[in-house]
Parts: sequence; C-alpha cells; structure tokens
Amino acid sequence: MIRQVNRSRKTTILLKATDTTWKSNFDDIDSERRFEMKENELLECMDKDDKLRITREYQLHEKDTGSADVQIALLTHRINELTEHLREHRKDHSSRRGLLKMVGQRRRLLDYLSKTDTDRYLQLIKRLNLRK
Repeated sequence: MIRQVNRSRKTTILLKATDTTWKSNFDDIDSERRFEMKENELLECMDKDDKLRITREYQLHEKDTGSADVQIALLTHRINELTEHLREHRKDHSSRRGLLKMVGQRRRLLDYLSKTDTDRYLQLIKRLNLRK
C-alpha cells in the first residue's frame, strides 16, 4: 500500500509491506519506511525561467507568448525532458501517454505552420533540430 501525505513543500510517501513475498525478499528492511522528497523532485516540470527563456527566444514580437513557434518550442522542450525521464523509468505508462499526446499536439501545430507559412516552418525545424 502506498500513501502520500502532503505537507508544506514536502511530500512524505509511506510504504507498507503487506505482501508476504515482499517481506521475505526484504527481511532486512523495516515494514514501514518513510521517504521525504521535495515536490519538484517527484514531478519533473519546466521552471518559469526555462519557459520565459524559450518564449523570448522564439517569439515573433515583444508581446508574443502564444504563436505556433513558441508553442512548438515549449512542447519540444517538455518532450525532451519527458523522454529523458522515460529512459530511466521505463514502466511509467501514464507519463508515456502524456508524451504521446504532446507529440501529437506538436505535430498538429507543425502541420498548421507548414500550411500557413512555409518559410517560418523550415526555419523553426532547423532551429529545433526536429528533422534528422
């Protein structure tokens, strides 16, 4: 049984050994063990600084925060981070589903950009190294 308890900026995870096979394999471990981690260690997400840096790098004008270029660049950054996470945690299927949804969203945005402005599309895929 796994139970999570949220406290101020920390998450405590309590693991209980209820299965006899688990106990036999880990005799030297206590039946209840606590692990305290900061929340940002549990969830890998983009910092505000990263998001601001990427937005400024790919924006078309000063107040641009939602153009296709910026959205594709942000999605690419998140996809790369999640790909690294999944290399280490191969059985994290819920994150894999999120990754596939992000890849599909990026694909739709790239299709839109290629239809509306081919020059911007070619520049963007070159800057992001999306085509090998």
